[in-house]
Amino acid sequence: MVKGIKSQTCQVYWVFIMLCFMIWIVFLLFQYQLLSKPRALRLKSEPQSQPYKVNKQKQHPQLPHSTMDAFLKEQSEVQLQRHKYIQESCAKHPHLNVGDISHTTKRQILVVDKHRLLYCFIPKAGCTNWKTVLAVMDGYRSRTDDITGPMAHDYYEKRRLSSYNQTEQKYRLETYTKFTVTRHPFERALSAYGNKFANMNVYRGYPPYQKLARSIMKKFRKNATPVQLKTGENITWVEWVSYLTKSRPEEFDVHWMEYFQLCSPCKINYDYIGKLDTISDDSEYIQTKLGIQKKVSFPSRKTSLPYNSSDKFDNYMSQLSQEQLRNLWEVYRLDFELFGYSKPNLS
Repeated sequence: MVKGIKSQTCQVYWVFIMLCFMIWIVFLLFQYQLLSKPRALRLKSEPQSQPYKVNKQKQHPQLPHSTMDAFLKEQSEVQLQRHKYIQESCAKHPHLNVGDISHTTKRQILVVDKHRLLYCFIPKAGCTNWKTVLAVMDGYRSRTDDITGPMAHDYYEKRRLSSYNQTEQKYRLETYTKFTVTRHPFERALSAYGNKFANMNVYRGYPPYQKLARSIMKKFRKNATPVQLKTGENITWVEWVSYLTKSRPEEFDVHWMEYFQLCSPCKINYDYIGKLDTISDDSEYIQTKLGIQKKVSFPSRKTSLPYNSSDKFDNYMSQLSQEQLRNLWEVYRLDFELFGYSKPNLS
C-alpha cells in the first residue's frame, strides 16, 4: 500500500516538473518574440530587392529623389554637349542652314498630337522601338508587346509632318517638343547591309534592293557569273562600301542616307538628341522629361543581330583598306561632326 502511494507521488512529482519546464519554455519563447518584434517590423517595412527580368513591359525601378535628381542633372549635361556639337558644326558649315526644311525631313518626322511631340526617325537607329512607344502613347495599343514592327511602321505612315499643310507644319515645328536618335554612322551602314542585303528573307521580298544589288555586282565584282548578275544575291561588305563611297548621296535610300539630310539638325532645334549606344539612359531621360516614364517603358531588345556585336563590327571593318575607310568617313563626315562621333583612325 505504502509502495503504491510512493509510486503515485513520484509520478505526480515528475508531471509537475515537466509542467514547470514547459511553462518556462513558453515564457522564453514569449520573451524572444517580444524582444525581436521591432526588428521584424523593420524588416517587413524595408523593400526587398528583386532580380531583374528581361521583359518589355518592365518599368525601371523607382529611384530615390536624390538619385533621380543626380541622373537628370548628368543627362542634362550630356544633352548640352550634344547640342554644342550641332551648334558648332552648323556654324562651321553655313550651307546646312540655307533654305527651307526639305520634304525628305518632313517625311521623317512623326507627329504625336496627343502629346505635342515630333520625332525625326532615322532607320537602323532604333526607330522601330520608338515608334512602338509612341504608338502606345497615342492610344493605338495598351502595351508595346502588342505591337509588331510592321504594325508600328504602318500606324505612323499617315502621321508624318509632310501630311499636314504648311500652317500646321509651322505651328508644330515651333511649339511641339522635338527629338531624334542617331547611331554611329559606320555601325548603321553595316546594319543596313546586314539587314537589307545579307538577310535573304528581306532581300528576296524587296525588288528595289535586288535591282540595286545587281547594279553593285555588275560595277564592282570582277568576273561575276551570269547567275550572280541575275540575282544580285550575296554582295559583299566591301562591295557595299564601294557603292556607298562611289555613288551620289542624294540618291541614297533612307536606310543609309546621312543624318543631316534626314533630320536637318541645323534648321530644326531638337529638344533632345539620343544615341543608340546609350539608349537605356537616353530613353529614360527623354521619357522622364516628357512625363511618360510610368505610362510606357522603352522596349528591350530580345535579340541582337550578329552585325550589331562589337566583334562582328571589328571583323567587317578590318576587311576595308585605309583608303576605303577614309572614303567611307568622307561620306558621313558631317554626321560624325554634328553628333559628336569620334573620327576613326585613318592613318
